[in-house]
Amino acid sequence: MGKIICHEKNQVLYIDFQDYEHKTQLKDFYKLFKKATGFTVSSYREEDENTIAVTDNTKNSLNIMWSPETGCCVFSNKEDVNEMVNTTFKMLCYRYENYKNYEQAYKLENIEYKEEAEQNSDIDKEVLLDVKTLIGF
Repeated sequence: MGKIICHEKNQVLYIDFQDYEHKTQLKDFYKLFKKATGFTVSSYREEDENTIAVTDNTKNSLNIMWSPETGCCVFSNKEDVNEMVNTTFKMLCYRYENYKNYEQAYKLENIEYKEEAEQNSDIDKEVLLDVKTLIGF
């Protein structure tokens, strides 16, 4: 099983991080997001049961939040899906050592790498599953 799950709801794209399911983990999750994007959180706001981290991001719709249904996640509108996917992989590389091993070779646009990786028995299967998930998104 991979570290992430991708889904869409009401024209918004979400990537949930399986290891960040508790609200108390949102600040740690934010630290990963900041390393990957450079965006800082200025405040947190509550919407319904969700907690959204309000960042200084003015370039796109990419943001993070915690919800009781999904845990911590990155979310965006469809126009910024490439930014969201690339940021997610950077976050995975910062957090998990086995992802870092593939950071240089990983390119979302490089389908040949994906096919080569599938045939390579040495590649971490969890990393491959998440790469396939991101490419499919």
